[in-house]
Amino acid sequence: MQSRTMMLAMLLGLSSSPAFAHGGGAHLKGTISGLTADHITVKAADGHEVEAAITEQTLFVRGHTAGKREDLKQGDRVIVHTRKKGSGLEAVEIHSGGRQKKIGARLLGDER
Repeated sequence: MQSRTMMLAMLLGLSSSPAFAHGGGAHLKGTISGLTADHITVKAADGHEVEAAITEQTLFVRGHTAGKREDLKQGDRVIVHTRKKGSGLEAVEIHSGGRQKKIGARLLGDER
């Protein structure tokens, strides 16, 4: 009985942790409309833009591997995990797409 209670407590603890992983900040999803050494501006599908500061602690993820600031360029699709910092937002993690897989003849079985 005690082991079941412990297992349930662990599962509940793990399931709630992603909600607090980035300090409750906004998740920006869209394309990069502006990029400087210390700021990123993301344009969402509805057209509004949001800016977040890039710091030395900001993590960059490209696909499923570590990335770097230099991987990013205007027009790239990104998801930026942020936290509130003063009156603005600070980027905690910036996720950008990995290498795109070709979809076409090879996937359809046509090896021309």
